[in-house]
Amino acid sequence: MMMINHSEKPHYRIIGVFLGFQTIKIAMSNKHKHISDSEVIDLSSETDIQKLTKPDEHAKKNLPKSTIRRMIGKSEEILKLIPDSPAFIKGVRTDGFKQESSWFGFAQKRDQKKIDSAVEDARAILNAFLENQSRDPRKNLKKYLEKYEQSPHMQAIWSIYLFNTSKDFSENKDVSQMAINRMDEDRLKNLKKALQGMMSSIFSDCITFYYTTWFIQIYNDYLLTLNRMLKYNYSIISQETDKRFEQMVRRVYQGQKKVAAMIIKREELDSFNIMSRAICNSGYAVLNLAPNRIKETIAALERTQDRDSEVKVNVNNIMTMLISVLSLYVRIPTFSQKKLVNNLLNQIPDPDEEMDMRKKVVVLSQYVADYKLAYAAADLNSKRAAMQTVYKYALGIADNRINGDISTKWHANIVLRLGWVAVNSQDEVLFQKSEYQQILKTAYNHLGWIISNNTIPTQAKGKDSVSEEKVRQNLIDKAIQSRSKIVTIGKTVDLELDSVRK
Repeated sequence: MMMINHSEKPHYRIIGVFLGFQTIKIAMSNKHKHISDSEVIDLSSETDIQKLTKPDEHAKKNLPKSTIRRMIGKSEEILKLIPDSPAFIKGVRTDGFKQESSWFGFAQKRDQKKIDSAVEDARAILNAFLENQSRDPRKNLKKYLEKYEQSPHMQAIWSIYLFNTSKDFSENKDVSQMAINRMDEDRLKNLKKALQGMMSSIFSDCITFYYTTWFIQIYNDYLLTLNRMLKYNYSIISQETDKRFEQMVRRVYQGQKKVAAMIIKREELDSFNIMSRAICNSGYAVLNLAPNRIKETIAALERTQDRDSEVKVNVNNIMTMLISVLSLYVRIPTFSQKKLVNNLLNQIPDPDEEMDMRKKVVVLSQYVADYKLAYAAADLNSKRAAMQTVYKYALGIADNRINGDISTKWHANIVLRLGWVAVNSQDEVLFQKSEYQQILKTAYNHLGWIISNNTIPTQAKGKDSVSEEKVRQNLIDKAIQSRSKIVTIGKTVDLELDSVRK
């Protein structure tokens, strides 16, 4: 679980809250009246849906054109909810929030102090509600939002509130799939507002561990809910034999695969969780990590640094925190399309060799995320282009910057990605045979750097020496495993890697 400063600790809701008996009774009784006109079939009507799903009644009957248009239109609207579609992105403020101008600098500073104070108060109100689930602060938060609507922080706080007041009933076994779908449709409206609001705030440089923690929860919950809606929609339209449904059935199926690929997996949160644990007892979880705020952030930290905190205030630590956050943002297609991560990386000041390599790992992770989306879309040309981009970028860094010396885990990460390309291209027509043979050879040789020329320090400062040794050995084990797979794959393409120079 992501950890955070106690004063800012969010309340983690258990997804799949069970309804009480009375609530279920009310939800199940809320049915649409039967439509007498047999020419009109309403997808929100349980009776009409049952008609469509009975082959003995409709197997030989053609659906009215109006019904077909309505069903296809419904599918189209659901596909537009995928959070990388033009329709979805249109609701995200990617150009930031405009601030009201002031004639005097003093007045601007005075107004900003008011906003900062209001944001702090709103966040405290929200956290109290999340901790106790007592009095609903909707009215108070709504007043703050209306008064400071240009504050991205207020937008983020309101989004977190919307998310926590959107109940998920999907795990309730006593509710029919049709009823769950109806409730999902209603819930997704709030989740969409919450997700678009959080994205807008992040585009406006609201980049903190606190906001990112909530953003990932909202993002994944939105995708899980949307995926259920797509599956339900697919189960309805895939039963129809009319040829006009064929294309939409394929699109909805691909939409399911795409949404599933966009969900951030637990293992992809590892680095973020490690950093969260490191700052859990400090106030750093709510610090703004936007690169253009780094200098003032560090200055503020130095003035109020926690004496008992083990996290030292310096540029490197702040950059490490930012890199950890960006490593998650690269997995969000909307952020990639609008080049959010690239723009933020370009603002990071004067990185040293290690920090520069960390930045390159983030960029490479974004290319990998692009490939996974192309794979889910089953577009061979897009998959080929995305995988070639991953390989060329990793190989360029390995040959021109690393050149055999694995001095940090970030160097090893780049080289391991070459092995990933070799292993994940075996069942795809992504490279010509001769080109693929060369990729296998190159990956095999470069992985040898991690095994034989690993100079990652094993004596770290303080109590982390044991963990550093584990990190080093884990990288060696991964390289050995990847090499073993590559040797096996090589035999399928007439390549004996045992004879290749190690």
